[in-house]
Amino acid sequence: MNKTLFTTLGLLAALLLYVFINPHTSPTPVAAEPVSPAPAPAPTRPKVQPEPMLTITGCVNHPLQLSLSDLQRMESTEIKMNEVTSDGSFHGVFNYRAVPLQTLLNMAGLEQKDSTFKKLVDATIVLTDKQGKKAVLSWGEIYYSNPAEVTLAYQVAPIYPVKRNCQKCHDPEDYRFAMEQLGRDVPLPKLLVTGDFYTDRLLEGIVTIEVMDVRPNIAVDRQAALRSERIEISGDLSRPLTLNDLSGYPTIDINKKIVGVGRGYHGLHSFRGTSLSNVLTAAGITPTIDQVVIAWAPDGYRATFSMGELYLSEAGRNIILADIKDNAAFDTGGKMRIIVGPDHTDDRDVQAVTNIEVINLQ
Repeated sequence: MNKTLFTTLGLLAALLLYVFINPHTSPTPVAAEPVSPAPAPAPTRPKVQPEPMLTITGCVNHPLQLSLSDLQRMESTEIKMNEVTSDGSFHGVFNYRAVPLQTLLNMAGLEQKDSTFKKLVDATIVLTDKQGKKAVLSWGEIYYSNPAEVTLAYQVAPIYPVKRNCQKCHDPEDYRFAMEQLGRDVPLPKLLVTGDFYTDRLLEGIVTIEVMDVRPNIAVDRQAALRSERIEISGDLSRPLTLNDLSGYPTIDINKKIVGVGRGYHGLHSFRGTSLSNVLTAAGITPTIDQVVIAWAPDGYRATFSMGELYLSEAGRNIILADIKDNAAFDTGGKMRIIVGPDHTDDRDVQAVTNIEVINLQ
């Protein structure tokens, strides 16, 4: 009996020692606690694309950086454009909400600080899109026309035809292409020039607007006599020429209300000459939307003209080199002068023109 007792006590002691050494071991099975599922990952927020930004730099007092939201808060106008470029390509019919480019340039404050000539009629505005393509505007076509004629669009909507199937007069493939143009994405902001018949200058996705003074160092001499017997035509041309007179060029007659910014109304006058584009064509120009023309006189007075306003606009034919005023040759102010029929003022009219230069800004 004692032997059995001692054996039992030994077994109990061994068991207690085992439990002491292995505290997590229990002779009685314990139900496992349920495992909570891992929390679901937080939903991924879509990455917000930054708004397109537009910068205005160059000959300005207050460089600007603007978003489409900034443009939406400005006074705007509605513009409809039927878009066909000079190569005959159709690019859609759209309604736009747009801000006058005048508004943006006024905010930036134009000033040609380093120029010998402080009047802005020779300023040039260069717009560049995301791909680096450039389009040029003259200061005059922005400021001497109505503000809604040159704008920057921030909103666009296509105008679809009421009948979507025009098999009577269109090849199905041509019609499909036309409808695709209406449904395409239009990068904004976009330049709109309502006076252009062909819409080559309607750049999309504009990123920079630069105000340039293309020839700041032309000498200015207010005492110089306004005489000029000939005009030197030079620059980005294949056949630069010296123009002694307008014989041999197509003739055009225009009437103009002479209104100056400083001196006001100076009458209604008739002028005869030839379109400036005729002379440039004779000099071998290949017009592109990144070119500008500058003309100047002996006293340093000058003005710029974009190639777009000369060749893409119907009004461009009324920007002329004139040698007749009111049925008589000029008795003062040189032999030939530039007369800008479309402008609301005559500040881009250049008397006694001595030089005309074509500059490529690409």
